[in-house]
Amino acid sequence: MKKTLYILLLFSFMTCKNNEAMKMESTDMEVMSVKDENDFDRVMLSSEAISIKKLEEYMNLIQLKQEHPEFEDDIILQLRNFTLDSLAALNYPKGFTISDVKIKGKPRPLTNTQELLSLKFTVISPSKTFKDSIGVMIKSEPIELDGKTQISREILFLSLSGKP
Repeated sequence: MKKTLYILLLFSFMTCKNNEAMKMESTDMEVMSVKDENDFDRVMLSSEAISIKKLEEYMNLIQLKQEHPEFEDDIILQLRNFTLDSLAALNYPKGFTISDVKIKGKPRPLTNTQELLSLKFTVISPSKTFKDSIGVMIKSEPIELDGKTQISREILFLSLSGKP
């Protein structure tokens, strides 16, 4: 019970610290109406922006796990909600940060409702700086709510084969 309370307190402190980022994220994650084809393209572009925000959340959890190993089990459960496969390769040195997150290439459609894109970023640690990338699976499904077509999105990370 204490672990859960500590985690909730820690997340509330992180939320207060990143209040502006959280406001932007909640705006991005709102359900968006699709009125015409041009509107649909705008919604798909916002999926890419949400992917970058989700990557930042994912990296924040990894940093939290490094800084507070006593909560590792609980944090690992949360990390699993972000991934499609095991991302053990994201075992960065303690004290790392990421910067310069960009979309690498164009999104590749897999099905009518799924697309794959790649994010590249710079990992900065006390001992070295290097480039890395991660795959993003975006699952989008139109749903009917109150007579309007809405888009539901799920963002999951996956390791890329043949990483640079």
